[in-house]
Amino acid sequence: MSSGAIYRKCEEPEDIGNKASMASRKAGGFLLQHCRCGSNETSISILFIVNAVSFVLWTIIVAVLFSKYSDMTRELEQLQTNQTSLGENGSNMQKEVKQLHSSQSAYGSRLDNGLQKMENDQNGLKSNMSERLADTQRERDKIWAETFRLQDALYKMNSSACRVCPAGWVLNRGQCYYFQEQEKQWSFAKQSCKDQGGYLVIINDNDEQTFLNSKKKSITYWIGLSDRQTENKFFWVDGSSPTYTHWNPREPNNADRGEDCVEMVTTGWWNDRECGGTTNGWICEKSWKC
Repeated sequence: MSSGAIYRKCEEPEDIGNKASMASRKAGGFLLQHCRCGSNETSISILFIVNAVSFVLWTIIVAVLFSKYSDMTRELEQLQTNQTSLGENGSNMQKEVKQLHSSQSAYGSRLDNGLQKMENDQNGLKSNMSERLADTQRERDKIWAETFRLQDALYKMNSSACRVCPAGWVLNRGQCYYFQEQEKQWSFAKQSCKDQGGYLVIINDNDEQTFLNSKKKSITYWIGLSDRQTENKFFWVDGSSPTYTHWNPREPNNADRGEDCVEMVTTGWWNDRECGGTTNGWICEKSWKC
C-alpha cells in the first residue's frame, strides 16, 4: 500500500457528532488517536527499540546476576575451604589436647610413683633408724651394766684380795673363759668345766665369737652345743636354744649319722662331729664372782 493511501485513510472524515465528541475527549484520548494515526514502520521501529532496550537491560541484569552468582560461588567455596581448614585445625587441636592429656597422665603417674617410692624409702629409713636406735639403746644398756659391774668389782678388789678371774682364765664382758688344750671326748670336756665351777662355752652373739677367735690357738675346741637328744635340734649345755650360730658352710650335716656334738675348728667356724671323737681341747666359761 502507498503512503498516499495511508494518509487518506487517516484523514477520512467522521460524522460531525463524532468530531464533536472527539473534540471533548481528554488528552489521553488524543494521544491514542494520534498513535493510531502513526505508520506501521514507525510502530515496528519503536517496538524494535523497546525490545532492544529490554534485551540490553535483561542482558545487563543477567550479567549482574551471573557476576553476583560467581562472587557468591567463590565466597561459598572460600567458606567451605575455611570450614575444612577449621575442621582440620580442630582435629589437630583435639589430637594435641589428647596427647597433652596423655603426657599429663603419664607425668602424673610418674610423679605419683616417685612420691610413693619416696614415702616407702622414708618409711624404710624410719624403720631402719628405729631399729638402729633400739640396738644402740641396748648396747648402751649393756655398756652401762658392764661399767657398773666393773666398778663394783674394782670396789670389791680394793676392799679384799678377790681376783677378777682365776689364774689362766680370761675376762670378757663379765665372763671368764678358759682354753684347755687336751685331746678328750665331748662328755669329758663338759664334766671338766663343771668341776671348775663353769660349763662348756655358750656363745650368744658375734662379739663373743670374735673375742674367742682372737684368744684361741689354731686348734679345734669343743663348745657346749649338741643335738644328742633330738636330731637336728641343737641345745646348749644349759638347755637353752641357740639365738646365734656360726656354722661352717654346708654344716651341720650329721655325716655318717653320728655327729651330735659341736666343735670350733681352726678358722673359728662351727662343725658337728661325733661326740665320742676327740678334739685338741675345749673352752670353759663361767661368770665372774668375787
